Amino acid sequence: MHAIGSKRVSLCAAPLPGVARYKLLKVTALDKDQYTGKGLTRVQTKGGVMRDFVPVHREARQVLEEWLEAQQDASPPLFLTRTGSKLSRREAYGIIRRVAAQANAHLPEDEKRDVSPRVLRHTFLRKLAETKGVHYAREASGH
Repeated sequence: MHAIGSKRVSLCAAPLPGVARYKLLKVTALDKDQYTGKGLTRVQTKGGVMRDFVPVHREARQVLEEWLEAQQDASPPLFLTRTGSKLSRREAYGIIRRVAAQANAHLPEDEKRDVSPRVLRHTFLRKLAETKGVHYAREASGH
């Protein structure tokens, strides 16, 4: 998978800083016009509540902007399949599983990791807690 493709996994796996609570389904439902350069507008959260604005961390914005520049079509969905249709939750999960299999391919059995959107989300929140503090991570997780 080329660099942009592997970055797509980072984006659609839900550890987009500031978007951690929206899970894989919510991230795959985003449209390009929701991205403002600083964050996302009109994001549906847990329980169907709409948030007017969700900030996106600087590093994730950089990856997202590279992703948007690499896309050649004008269709609204933020994440598309190779055929141009909206990326589904199942397809995003398949991408994550394939990249995890590639990463695990040359590791000894005891070092292989099971990777899922949930694992990526928890890893993101743990790292966020280590760098920004537990309260910040709790807020980002929606708790």
